Amino acid sequence: MEELKYVIEDSTIAELLGVQNFSTDEAAILELVKNAYDANALNLKITFHNDTLRFEDNGIGMNADDIKKHWMHIGKSSKEYEIIDENNKKRIQAGSKGVGRFALSRLGYRVCLKSKKIDSVGVIWKTDWNTSVLDENYDIHTKGTDIEIIGLREKWNKKRIENLNKYLERTYHDTSMEIRIISDSYDEIVKEHFPKAKVGINCRSNIVLKYANGVLVTTVESDEFENEALKYCTGTDIKKFEKKTDVVNELKEIRLLNF
Repeated sequence: MEELKYVIEDSTIAELLGVQNFSTDEAAILELVKNAYDANALNLKITFHNDTLRFEDNGIGMNADDIKKHWMHIGKSSKEYEIIDENNKKRIQAGSKGVGRFALSRLGYRVCLKSKKIDSVGVIWKTDWNTSVLDENYDIHTKGTDIEIIGLREKWNKKRIENLNKYLERTYHDTSMEIRIISDSYDEIVKEHFPKAKVGINCRSNIVLKYANGVLVTTVESDEFENEALKYCTGTDIKKFEKKTDVVNELKEIRLLNF
């Protein structure tokens, strides 16, 4: 009995997992932002120039082994669920598992990727979605990944780039990695779209839930009540309320019902 395996052309994979998998160019760019974030980058620069788009990050980078075993292996990812970055902040991994790299094909016809991992030789990976080649390069000295997408499928004018910034503001809600978008007449940092809650300034009430070691702590800060209400609530803090709930003991009282 002969065992058979599917054979799929590279260009077909790029079409199915790239062009058709990501509904918009902006969604594809967000996926590449997630990849930089998952690579522990503290800074990501996105540059539009003529018909090229470039992503430069200072993350952990890749070596030849990573390209062969992970980058070129569809559906496989070397990502862990969470990591600690260089600023000692916890990051929950965000990118698609094993197909996010095909966001590149949604955006352009050719790709040149340069990357370097600490204590490894730099690598250059190139593809036109029909043929992919990999070379080691000793002239790459800085860790991180530099991806240049050549021959963009769509035009990017200033208005569209401004809208991309707003899109990333809403969808990338984190301050661990700074994102800078550059074009000929544009140079902006992606800011936080949702500001931190400040009672009395941008909200009337703020509810925070924290769970640790079986205890749920509920904290409510409010600016809804005027000081006049104090005479009706003697001995009560009308600005802040906190309650600790032993979740384990609470659940002990619950019995499962059989229907």
